[in-house]
Amino acid sequence: DYSNNNVETFSYYAWRWGWLRRVERKWIYIFKCQNQDPCDCDPNYLTGEWILVNKYPTWETRIIDY
Repeated sequence: DYSNNNVETFSYYAWRWGWLRRVERKWIYIFKCQNQDPCDCDPNYLTGEWILVNKYPTWETRIIDY
């Protein structure tokens, strides 16, 4: 039977078995500290103080083969 689910499943297993390549784009994520004092935000951990402001695609990609 033809359905979008079958195409998705076939594509996933074809990729997993090396019949397809997966190309991933690198993204740049911009976060903002929502605290009044930005020094209270730990830049090493994305906890509740940080909110996602925007994300930008780059031209950098990588190819993943299984």
